[in-house]
Amino acid sequence: MKKVVLSVLLFFALNTSAQVGVLTLGEKDLPYYGQWYTVDAKDYKNQVLYFDKIDIVDSLVTELLKPWELELEDGEKDEDGDLYWLVDNGNGFNSSIYLVDLEDGDAQIIIVTSEIEN
Repeated sequence: MKKVVLSVLLFFALNTSAQVGVLTLGEKDLPYYGQWYTVDAKDYKNQVLYFDKIDIVDSLVTELLKPWELELEDGEKDEDGDLYWLVDNGNGFNSSIYLVDLEDGDAQIIIVTSEIEN
Protein backbone atom coordinates (compact mmCIF):
# COMPACT_ATOMS: atom_id res chain seq x y z
CA MET A 1 0.00 0.00 0.00
CA LYS A 2 2.88 2.34 0.81
CA LYS A 3 4.30 1.86 -2.67
CA VAL A 4 0.95 2.69 -4.28
CA VAL A 5 0.59 5.94 -2.29
CA LEU A 6 4.18 6.96 -3.06
CA SER A 7 3.71 6.13 -6.75
CA VAL A 8 0.54 8.22 -6.94
CA LEU A 9 2.23 11.15 -5.18
CA LEU A 10 5.23 10.90 -7.48
CA PHE A 11 2.95 10.75 -10.54
CA PHE A 12 1.09 13.91 -9.51
CA ALA A 13 4.29 15.70 -8.56
CA LEU A 14 5.80 15.07 -11.97
CA ASN A 15 2.66 15.64 -14.06
CA THR A 16 1.20 18.84 -12.66
CA SER A 17 2.42 22.36 -13.16
CA ALA A 18 -0.25 24.41 -11.40
CA GLN A 19 0.56 25.54 -7.89
CA VAL A 20 -2.17 25.86 -5.29
CA GLY A 21 -1.56 27.92 -2.19
CA VAL A 22 0.19 31.12 -1.25
CA LEU A 23 3.79 31.39 -0.04
CA THR A 24 4.97 34.11 2.32
CA LEU A 25 8.31 35.52 1.21
CA GLY A 26 10.69 37.89 2.96
CA GLU A 27 11.31 41.33 1.43
CA LYS A 28 14.60 40.22 -0.12
CA ASP A 29 13.42 36.81 -1.35
CA LEU A 30 12.98 36.29 -5.07
CA PRO A 31 9.55 35.09 -6.27
CA TYR A 32 9.08 31.71 -7.90
CA TYR A 33 7.60 31.25 -11.36
CA GLY A 34 3.99 30.11 -11.30
CA GLN A 35 3.42 30.59 -7.57
CA TRP A 36 1.11 32.95 -5.68
CA TYR A 37 2.88 34.72 -2.83
CA THR A 38 2.71 37.49 -0.26
CA VAL A 39 5.60 39.49 1.10
CA ASP A 40 6.09 39.73 4.85
CA ALA A 41 6.54 43.51 4.95
CA LYS A 42 4.39 46.49 5.88
CA ASP A 43 4.40 47.90 2.32
CA TYR A 44 2.75 44.69 1.05
CA LYS A 45 -0.19 44.61 3.48
CA ASN A 46 -3.35 43.06 1.94
CA GLN A 47 -1.55 42.11 -1.26
CA VAL A 48 -1.13 38.84 -3.05
CA LEU A 49 1.20 38.53 -6.04
CA TYR A 50 1.91 36.12 -8.88
CA PHE A 51 4.96 35.98 -11.16
CA ASP A 52 5.36 34.16 -14.48
CA LYS A 53 5.78 34.61 -18.24
CA ILE A 54 3.53 37.26 -19.81
CA ASP A 55 1.35 34.82 -21.77
CA ILE A 56 0.59 32.79 -18.64
CA VAL A 57 -0.10 35.94 -16.61
CA ASP A 58 -2.42 37.31 -19.34
CA SER A 59 -4.34 34.04 -19.37
CA LEU A 60 -4.65 34.00 -15.59
CA VAL A 61 -5.82 37.63 -15.42
CA THR A 62 -8.40 36.85 -18.12
CA GLU A 63 -9.77 34.05 -15.92
CA LEU A 64 -9.69 36.23 -12.78
CA LEU A 65 -11.77 38.93 -14.50
CA LYS A 66 -14.53 36.63 -15.78
CA PRO A 67 -16.82 36.84 -12.70
CA TRP A 68 -17.07 40.61 -13.26
CA GLU A 69 -17.55 40.17 -17.03
CA LEU A 70 -14.35 42.13 -17.65
CA GLU A 71 -11.61 41.49 -20.19
CA LEU A 72 -7.99 42.58 -20.61
CA GLU A 73 -9.14 45.37 -22.94
CA ASP A 74 -11.29 46.86 -20.13
CA GLY A 75 -8.25 47.71 -18.02
CA GLU A 76 -7.15 51.25 -17.32
CA LYS A 77 -3.54 52.42 -17.09
CA ASP A 78 -2.06 53.75 -13.87
CA GLU A 79 0.66 56.42 -13.61
CA ASP A 80 3.33 53.77 -14.33
CA GLY A 81 1.55 52.57 -17.46
CA ASP A 82 0.44 49.26 -15.89
CA LEU A 83 -3.04 47.90 -16.56
CA TYR A 84 -5.44 47.61 -13.65
CA TRP A 85 -9.06 46.80 -12.88
CA LEU A 86 -11.05 47.79 -9.78
CA VAL A 87 -13.56 45.12 -8.80
CA ASP A 88 -16.21 44.99 -6.07
CA ASN A 89 -16.07 41.64 -4.30
CA GLY A 90 -19.66 42.01 -3.07
CA ASN A 91 -18.69 41.33 0.54
CA GLY A 92 -17.66 44.77 1.78
CA PHE A 93 -14.25 44.60 0.11
CA ASN A 94 -12.92 45.67 -3.27
CA SER A 95 -9.76 44.68 -5.06
CA SER A 96 -7.46 46.34 -7.53
CA ILE A 97 -5.95 43.83 -9.93
CA TYR A 98 -2.73 45.04 -11.55
CA LEU A 99 -0.96 43.47 -14.52
CA VAL A 100 2.66 44.61 -14.49
CA ASP A 101 4.92 43.92 -17.48
CA LEU A 102 8.49 43.18 -16.43
CA GLU A 103 11.72 42.55 -18.33
CA ASP A 104 12.53 39.48 -20.42
CA GLY A 105 8.89 38.56 -21.15
CA ASP A 106 7.95 38.21 -17.49
CA ALA A 107 4.91 39.74 -15.84
CA GLN A 108 3.36 40.02 -12.42
CA ILE A 109 -0.16 40.13 -11.03
CA ILE A 110 -0.66 42.24 -7.92
CA ILE A 111 -4.01 42.09 -6.16
CA VAL A 112 -4.57 44.73 -3.48
CA THR A 113 -7.69 44.28 -1.37
CA SER A 114 -9.26 46.92 0.85
CA GLU A 115 -12.40 47.34 2.88
CA ILE A 116 -15.07 49.57 1.36
CA GLU A 117 -15.62 52.52 3.66
CA ASN A 118 -19.21 53.62 4.18
